Amino acid sequence: MPIDEQKLTAILTEHDQDFKRQVATLQEDFKRHVGVLFEVTDRKIDLVQEGFQGVADNLEQLRAEVAGIRREIEELRLLLFRKADVERLEALESRVTTLEKRFLGK
Repeated sequence: MPIDEQKLTAILTEHDQDFKRQVATLQEDFKRHVGVLFEVTDRKIDLVQEGFQGVADNLEQLRAEVAGIRREIEELRLLLFRKADVERLEALESRVTTLEKRFLGK
């Protein structure tokens, strides 16, 4: 059976065109999928950034609260020392008064 060169050329041309169409379709699909993946990834990155910003804001708020608590603790500590000094002074005054009554009263 002889090979008809024109038919073979027509068949090859048709297959070549089909192949090119399929490749073009695959390229378009690939570009579309990459675009979708890019959008999804970009949105997820935005969400992560928002989350980190929220964590950073909360951390800063907690630091401010801790600083306030530290100031309050320091104030209470100083008040307790003052109160202890006053109580010691009152106790000493009471002892002096008692001693004065004993020794000066006689």
